Amino acid sequence: MESLNAQIENGSTLLIRCLNWIKNDFLGIIREMRWSYLPPLLDDIEYDFASGWEDICFNSGPLLGPQMFRDMILPYMKPVMQLLRQHGVDIIFTDTDGNIEALLPLYLEVGLNCAFPFEVKPGNDVVRFRREYGRDLLIIGGFDKLALFESRNAVLAEFRKLEPVMADGGLIPHIDHRCPDGVSFEMYQYYIREKCHFLGMRKEEIEQIPGLG
Repeated sequence: MESLNAQIENGSTLLIRCLNWIKNDFLGIIREMRWSYLPPLLDDIEYDFASGWEDICFNSGPLLGPQMFRDMILPYMKPVMQLLRQHGVDIIFTDTDGNIEALLPLYLEVGLNCAFPFEVKPGNDVVRFRREYGRDLLIIGGFDKLALFESRNAVLAEFRKLEPVMADGGLIPHIDHRCPDGVSFEMYQYYIREKCHFLGMRKEEIEQIPGLG
């Protein structure tokens, strides 16, 4: 990635040719598919949300700087976001790992308003970002999966940390990506039970869930 960024900065002829091919040919095909297939589907079906995937960040930040992201990515995202919004899709999220803080203002600017999995270890902080962005930013994730390796008290503490944001709305707490190897089934059951509890489900409702009763 460092080599690729250096070539972009230095204006590599080969790289520019590759990018032009992506822009003019490959993305032309994608654009044609988008405008051919999306509008009829959006006209006929009412969608609750739209989702995408890009994994454009890693532990210390995005693979592309914010300005490069604005110049090279946003122009292709914006028409899709506008189309979705015009058809009443008001929750649009992307799946990207790592620290997404530098890209959040750009996501929100273009209309992408929800993030998953919101990994904690790289520095994404649900409580802090809620203070900064309010309900403009919706979150799926943000629960530190490492708590499941520690203890029930650690799991409970993680939920209590997120509780004010859950109460405010716009957060679905979820382990920040997938449940890692080595977590016991009993601990995962406890995590699910407590999540249901913090989301306001009654004890009788929780006990009706297969595997939790």
